Amino acid sequence: MGRTTPRYIARQRMARARCLMFLSG
Repeated sequence: MGRTTPRYIARQRMARARCLMFLSG
């Protein structure tokens, strides 16, 4: 659980960006 990989971070960031866009739109 304490392992953070670039891929995981990228996915998390993408998900957050999509959520923000959805809320904004």
